[in-house]
Parts: sequence; structure tokens; C-alpha cells
Amino acid sequence: MNNPKFDTYVAVFTTEDGKITTKFVTGVPGHNTAEWKSGQPAMKLSESYAKDIVFGLTLNGHPSAVVKALHGVEFTNP
Repeated sequence: MNNPKFDTYVAVFTTEDGKITTKFVTGVPGHNTAEWKSGQPAMKLSESYAKDIVFGLTLNGHPSAVVKALHGVEFTNP
């Protein structure tokens, strides 16, 4: 039996108009930066890198989490 494959993403929880919105990291342009642009597809990351990004985002006041999804499921930010 084959084991399912997963892709790893980083979800960032933001507040817009009093509502909590989930957005996914769409890019990591620099060593200490991450971005989550509207209308852009989520960036697939290695699990260890995703954990590092979540750690840094959370320390800087951006609640976030590692998300593992079945391979083939893709996310695009609203």
C-alpha cells in the first residue's frame, strides 16, 4: 500500500475588518522576511523550513501555523 504524500505550507492569521482571515505565505524574498500576498498561490515549503518561518512570524506578532495538505491540494490567498 502506498503512503499518501503531503505538501507543507505556512498559514498566517490576520485580522481584516474585524474578521480573522487565513492567508498562506506566498514568498520568502529575504532571509528574515515572509510575505502573504492576496490572489497569489501558497508557497510549498519543507517541513523544517515551515517550522522556522512559523517560529519567526509568531515571535514578531503574526500568529501562524504549519499546514500539511495532501499532495495535489493547492491554496490561493483571497
